[in-house]
Amino acid sequence: MVLLGAATVLRNEAYRTEVTLWDATVRESPGKARAYNNLGYAYGLAGRHDEAREAYQAALRLDPQFTLA
Repeated sequence: MVLLGAATVLRNEAYRTEVTLWDATVRESPGKARAYNNLGYAYGLAGRHDEAREAYQAALRLDPQFTLA
């Protein structure tokens, strides 16, 4: 129970904000354009426009046909 509780607390930290959620997703799945796209969107909502642009560019490098990015 203690281990599961600790794992839950750690995972909840990733869900603290949109940026932390998608940053964790990108770290766990660095080859997925959709994760970078969603990270870019979260950065944009947070007013972090330079980081948003970098995330969108990473999405397009992974999948140049990913029109949403």
